Amino acid sequence: MGRSVLWLAIVGFVGFAGFAENDRVTFTLLRDENASTCPDDVALRERVRERIGSEPFAEDGERMLRVDISHNGAGLQARVALFSKAGKRLGFRILRGDGDCEQLADELVLVIAIAIDPLLLLRSRPKATLPMAPGSKPPIAATGIKALGASTEASPGTNVVLSLPRTPGILPSAVAGRALVSVASGVGSPATPSVRVEASLDYGLLDFDAGVRFDAPARVPISTDASIYLTLFAADMGPCAGVDFNMATLRGCAVAQAGTLIAQTSGLTQSADAASPWLALGLRGTLGLRLWPRLAFVLSADVQAPLVRARFIDEITGRTFAQPGLVAATLGIGLELQVW
Repeated sequence: MGRSVLWLAIVGFVGFAGFAENDRVTFTLLRDENASTCPDDVALRERVRERIGSEPFAEDGERMLRVDISHNGAGLQARVALFSKAGKRLGFRILRGDGDCEQLADELVLVIAIAIDPLLLLRSRPKATLPMAPGSKPPIAATGIKALGASTEASPGTNVVLSLPRTPGILPSAVAGRALVSVASGVGSPATPSVRVEASLDYGLLDFDAGVRFDAPARVPISTDASIYLTLFAADMGPCAGVDFNMATLRGCAVAQAGTLIAQTSGLTQSADAASPWLALGLRGTLGLRLWPRLAFVLSADVQAPLVRARFIDEITGRTFAQPGLVAATLGIGLELQVW
């Protein structure tokens, strides 16, 4: 019950609306072949109806509720995600249970019911009698019966449950692509344009970002006619945590970068090009402003501490021509597109 109360608090925090008769949800259940002991679509809907006491489902609901049940190691895992009709995710929860799904199914029913009706635990609802079609017979209870197989034929009105092979625990609930143009400083001097392209994998409370960065050559003068141009190619990745404020999303990330810093000379009598590893750790903050349900405008700021500060020097005089600073930073703008 403690975890259920925590889920209720999370639901209230992200702004789940209270359930009303005109605010029903569109429900989708996905099970892999190793989760056949869990309730199917029909059974799960029926148990949620009994828990809420009325009909919460509709084909064209105001919100969309998706449940993915898969095998994860020695047990089962259920991912519950609630979306607005426009496609914005309102809440997310991961449940885990043993292999026979008995414990997981009970908790899953309660979590689904609370996601639909956040005030469920704070009040009692009258149990509604669902209307039956003329001439139909009352449903027969199937307590204790376990389905060992399923027919490939579906009668009219039957909800078909999709069974998709998947790798448990790896697939995120959402995937976004992001492209930004930035101004970078601290790698070379002066500041130079930088481009970053990345993917963001949404795992509920935490995201995981991974991408690549390219800094345009930054000119470092070494004499009247000679210069060094520093170019950075790097990959970065790291975990992020975010908070949604209606149409805005604020995220903070820890970022690790690895790549190559290339120095190319110009104006010298003899070419002296060189390359050095680039390793850096840093922090990133982003502000996303949603323009459409799947498209957002993004502001991003990074601060990195280079772990390797290559010195590009004159081998004869020992003079240092260029070296990354103790702190490097980028400030950029871009767009984010949710692709899944």
